[in-house]
Amino acid sequence: MIKVSFRTLYILGPIILAILITIPIDSINDNSRSILATFFSIGAGICISSIAIFSSSKLLETKNWRYIHFYQQYVNAKVLPISLLLALYIISTFLLALNGFESNIISLTKVKIIANKISIFMSLLSILYTIMLPRFITSIIQQHLEEIKQDKKSNNI
Repeated sequence: MIKVSFRTLYILGPIILAILITIPIDSINDNSRSILATFFSIGAGICISSIAIFSSSKLLETKNWRYIHFYQQYVNAKVLPISLLLALYIISTFLLALNGFESNIISLTKVKIIANKISIFMSLLSILYTIMLPRFITSIIQQHLEEIKQDKKSNNI
């Protein structure tokens, strides 16, 4: 039940963020839209990191330290891309915060265009990562289970 809710939030967060950024809503001004997008990007980042923490705690429940290379492989496949995504979310959130402010000294139209393009790219990247992530994890877990089976066979012989 917990996995379903995490996965649902994980999928819906970037989609809602993409809708908020790409569709111009006339009833909401730019400042409110950038604040909403900031909250949703932070929420999506929290969902991504909570999935990483939840699944890594499930992984470490076995406490089988002979397979430490499996955990390193898991970190390389899952935690590093998640931290990269979170860093890119922070950058795009900062650019979105600039999107809502007006300045007399510097014209922010180029910054707004760049912020919108980066946030659209980030939303698409996070949706793609959401689709690809279960495949990475299942392949690593299958490899780990095969190693356990081979060790059991070698111990029985």
